[in-house]
Order: sequence, then structure tokens, then C-alpha cells
Amino acid sequence: MLRTCLLLPLLVLLLPSCNRQPCAAAVAVLYPQWLALVSIRDGLDFLYPSRSPKAFWTSRSDCSLLFGAGCDSLGNVVSLSLYDAIGTIPSALGDLTALLSLAANGDIASLPASTTQLTSLTLLSFSKSGLTGAFPSVISALKKLKDLKLPGNSLSGPLPPFLSTLTSLTTLRLDSNLFTGSIPAGLSKLTALTILSFPNNLLTGSLPPSLSALRQLVNIDLRRNKLTGSIPSQYSTLTGLEGIHSPSSMYSFAL
Repeated sequence: MLRTCLLLPLLVLLLPSCNRQPCAAAVAVLYPQWLALVSIRDGLDFLYPSRSPKAFWTSRSDCSLLFGAGCDSLGNVVSLSLYDAIGTIPSALGDLTALLSLAANGDIASLPASTTQLTSLTLLSFSKSGLTGAFPSVISALKKLKDLKLPGNSLSGPLPPFLSTLTSLTTLRLDSNLFTGSIPAGLSKLTALTILSFPNNLLTGSLPPSLSALRQLVNIDLRRNKLTGSIPSQYSTLTGLEGIHSPSSMYSFAL
């Protein structure tokens, strides 16, 4: 009897935690979205296959086991991160219409046309992902975006006018690309914006006074461009602004 009493606490400790307290049931990925994930898995290569979807996306029965993917309680895929991906993202991406967050890095070159179907997206982050060419026009359809981050790519040409229509944006990061032309005055319509970050590009012209309408701004970073002129006096009304990293890399200061 004494031996049994001594062993019972040990057995309890060795039992899986779900046997000691309630655990959430595994959530299976909805079958049409699983097919989309399989298409993405098979259509891309990965720098480290052993820790990529190639190795982990083998069953739809438990979304929590899918490396880089997340689901809601109904089995909708709501987040997707494609780390160290190489190749062209298959058009099946557009079938993941419940996606709220999409991130990638690696060598991808472009966003598929079907990205326009991801109208629930609130975060799009393609950092150092090999994007080239003009600013991706498919982003114009993503009106619920709050965070748009495309740093460290080779995107070029002017900043598109449609940026001013993404009025839910709070963060806009386009660091270290090859963008040219002026900063669109229409960005003043992004009244929820808190971070505006365009350093290490080839932007020209001056800082638009109209951006002083962005009352929620906390930080502006425009260093290492080809901008000219001084910071407009209107920016003194931005009382929440912690700092301007100015057109000249020679100085930055807080208002």
C-alpha cells in the first residue's frame, strides 16, 4: 500500500497535461483550404526543407501542427508565414480567403494575381523576399490592411496613388527598396497611420506639408533618399510625433 501511494503522484506527473486539465480539441483545417495549403507546399521550394511545410504539412487533422500556419476555431486558415521560401507562390493562395496575416521571406519575386481575393488581410509582410519590379498592384484590393511591410526588396518606380486608398493602415514600411519619384501628397488620407518608414530608397522632391494631417503619426523615417528642403513648419502640430528621421541623414530630432 505504501509503495502504491508513493507511485501515484509520480504517475500523475508523467501523464500528459490534457489528462490533468481540460485541453482544447484539435482543429482540422477545412478541406478546400487544406488543398490550397498543399498546392502552396508543393509549388514552392524552401531553403531548409526539414523545417518547412515540406516536412510539417502532412495532415489537415490538427492545424496547430502546421508549421507557419494558424487557424480559427472553425478550421479557417487565418495566418500564413512562408519562411525561406523560393519560387512562385501558386494561385491557390487566393483560396485562403479567411487569411488575416500573410508573411514571407526568401526569394519569391512577386505576389500572385489571386492575392486580390484576400480581402480580409490586416497584415502583409514580405521582408527580404526578393520582390522586384513595380509596387505590387494587387495590394490595391486589400482595403482592410493595417500593417504593410515590404522592406529589403528590389521594388522600383514611383509609389502608387492607390496607397492613399488603404485608409486602415497604421504602419507603412517600404525601407531599402529602389523607389523613385516624390512622396505622394495623397498619403495624408491615411489618418490612422502611426509609422511611415521609407529610408534607403531613391525618392526625390520635398516632404509634403499635407502629411501634417496625419495626427496619429509617431515616427517618420526618410533617411538616405534624395529628398531636398527642410521639414515643413506644419509638422509642429503633430504633438504625438516622437521623431522625424529627416530627408538628410545628417540629422534627426524629436519635435
